[in-house]
Amino acid sequence: MAKELTLRIEPEQGTSYTARCTVETGSGRQTHEFSGAELLERTFQGDSLSCRIVQTSEGGLVIDLTSSTGSSSRSSTSGGSGALTMVSIS
Repeated sequence: MAKELTLRIEPEQGTSYTARCTVETGSGRQTHEFSGAELLERTFQGDSLSCRIVQTSEGGLVIDLTSSTGSSSRSSTSGGSGALTMVSIS
């Protein structure tokens, strides 16, 4: 059964990032790409969500993934560009 899966990326002021997320569903995969330096919050319907997030400038990011089943994952980065974060939830 598909769940509501939410990605939230909260950058420090001036911190930019790129993100590539894959949503697994019963009928296949959907890939979504995002980039920016502002708060991002997106909700998907699926069985699992995996994201690869790269910090592309100085600063820091807080990354949250949550599921309608109550599961959650939180990661953070700080420092220079190139910081890579891999997160997933199912």
